[in-house]
Amino acid sequence: MGELGSFQSIARWHPMVTTAEGEGEEPGATRTLETSDGLRWAERLTQTDQSQRLYWYEVTGSELPIADFAANSGSVRVGHTGAP
Repeated sequence: MGELGSFQSIARWHPMVTTAEGEGEEPGATRTLETSDGLRWAERLTQTDQSQRLYWYEVTGSELPIADFAANSGSVRVGHTGAP
């Protein structure tokens, strides 16, 4: 998977996340994220759709004031369309 496609690579592109530690790229994979001010939370990958470049995840533990949080993330490939 590319930079944005990897569940574990979020710290490389997300401006609020300074570190990400975890294992796996398939549903059930986990990661723990940390911000520059030291806030930490844990997430679990619940579903992927590589053909659509999407993944779904949920927060499983957090120092942030959130509860029952689930989300999805995706990317779109931008490039030459062949039009003049």
